[in-house]
Amino acid sequence: FFHELSSVTLLKDRLEAMGLKQSLSNKLPDLNADVEIVSNATKELRGSAKFAAVLRIVLQLGNFMNGGTFRGRALGFSLSSLLTLTDTKSSDGAISLLHYLVQFISKNFAGLIQFGDDLEAVGQSGKVAWQSVKEDIFSLRKKLTEVQSVVETIEPVSNEDRFKTVFKQFLVEANEQLSATERA
Repeated sequence: FFHELSSVTLLKDRLEAMGLKQSLSNKLPDLNADVEIVSNATKELRGSAKFAAVLRIVLQLGNFMNGGTFRGRALGFSLSSLLTLTDTKSSDGAISLLHYLVQFISKNFAGLIQFGDDLEAVGQSGKVAWQSVKEDIFSLRKKLTEVQSVVETIEPVSNEDRFKTVFKQFLVEANEQLSATERA
C-alpha cells in the first residue's frame, strides 16, 4: 500500500485538491444562504419608501442643525453617521438626537414610525458576518486557482488514474458555482 502510495505524483497536492472539493461542498451552501439574506435585506432597504422618508427627515434635520455652515446644505450623508444620532444630546443632556427624531416622526409622520416592520430581512442580515463571508469567498477563489494550476501540471500515474479528468470537470463546475455566489 505504502509503496503504491509513494508512486503517486504530487500526492500532497492531490490530497489538498480533494480537501478543497469537500470544503467547497460544505461551505458553498452556507455562503449562498448568507449572500441571499444580505441581498434580500439590500432589496428591502432600497425598496422601502418609509425608510427613504425617514432618511430624508434625518437629512433635513441635519441640514437644519448645521444651517449657516458648509455642512448645512448637504445632499446626503453616510449611513455610518446614523450611529452618531445617540451621541448628539440636547443642551441639558436630557435627550439625544435619536430620541428627538423618534418624537418628531411620531408627532408629524406617525405612519413612518413603524418603518422597521417592512424590513424583516434586514434584521436577519444582522446575524451574517459579512466580512467573514467575503473572506471565505476570497479564500475559496484563491484555493480554486491554486488547485487549477496543480491539476494542469499533474500527469496520470496509470491508465486508471482519473484524477486530472475528474478534477478538470470539478473545477469547471466549482468556478461556475463560486462565480454565481460572487455575482449575487
